[in-house]
Amino acid sequence: MLRPYLTLLTVVLCVCSITAEDLIFFDSVLENIYEGRSDNFITLRRFNTDEGNITIIYTVSGIGITSPDDFIGGDFSIVYPPTADPLRVPINFIDNSECDASRTIVVRITGIDKAPVPDSDVKHYIVVDDDGEWMAWVTSEGPCNCETTTRDRFRTRTCDDKGIAGRTCDGPATMNETVSCAGDPTCPSTHTYLLNSTTTAMPTTSTTPAPVMPYLVISSPIVSECYGPWGCWKPGPCSVSCGQGSLVETRNRELLDCGNDACDEPLEQNRTAVCMEQNCMCAEALTRWSEWSASGSCSATCDGMLKESRNRICKKLSGCPGVPLDQTRIEMCSSAC
Repeated sequence: MLRPYLTLLTVVLCVCSITAEDLIFFDSVLENIYEGRSDNFITLRRFNTDEGNITIIYTVSGIGITSPDDFIGGDFSIVYPPTADPLRVPINFIDNSECDASRTIVVRITGIDKAPVPDSDVKHYIVVDDDGEWMAWVTSEGPCNCETTTRDRFRTRTCDDKGIAGRTCDGPATMNETVSCAGDPTCPSTHTYLLNSTTTAMPTTSTTPAPVMPYLVISSPIVSECYGPWGCWKPGPCSVSCGQGSLVETRNRELLDCGNDACDEPLEQNRTAVCMEQNCMCAEALTRWSEWSASGSCSATCDGMLKESRNRICKKLSGCPGVPLDQTRIEMCSSAC
């Protein structure tokens, strides 16, 4: 009667002694980065705690934003203790412009001291704007002052809260300017000229020189601000359809009426940014994903977790740079305790 109990005890001991590899991975829930908040973070999860404290090295970069003006990017490290799950990784976001699209924080895990770098080592986080959006300027102008060859210009614009009450827009809603109206057809020539006059010659013996005829001089025009503010950075298409590539971001500004040739600076700026096309399948270059298969055994008889993996093959001789060929996931494998 003793043998069955010994056999059962041996099985229980074997199940309880199973260990699994420590794994670090991005949380699968949807997370965003928010303007106007100082507590932005992204979430990492951990499977197994046998290795104790694990140091994670990661990089933070951006699309449509610039470090350090809009966010704090670069290389960082953080310790993931076994007692903390999930781990909140702070993101220092500064930008508070009215740009409302195409801004992304990119986080990539580049190294882990006691665990493998996950196959899905990069994740994009959309920046959610907390501002309204200015509508186009509405401009009106007063009559030309022919003596100074200037006129008053009035600009007004409306803040669109985009359907969310309480959103405001940075910057003025009105703008008053003095701009040139040189050459206005309602005014006479703006060149220096001799006034027309009629005089009657009178006999005189005076030796006083004849008075100099008066001249009318039109003052030089007042030069207004040459340029409006720079608009938002807008990214162009990614250079690749799969994996990591580059794109060109462009922003523009408006040329205001300054009345001379002094406004000769560019109205457009370009810069290069990194882009990552993660969701493409590259059907012409990749085989289908294999079925998920378990790696090892269930970690516990209750609340147990199991690592599963799958892979695909790149058929191109030049390879598929930046495209993941292996994936892992963590699944529950036993009932709740």
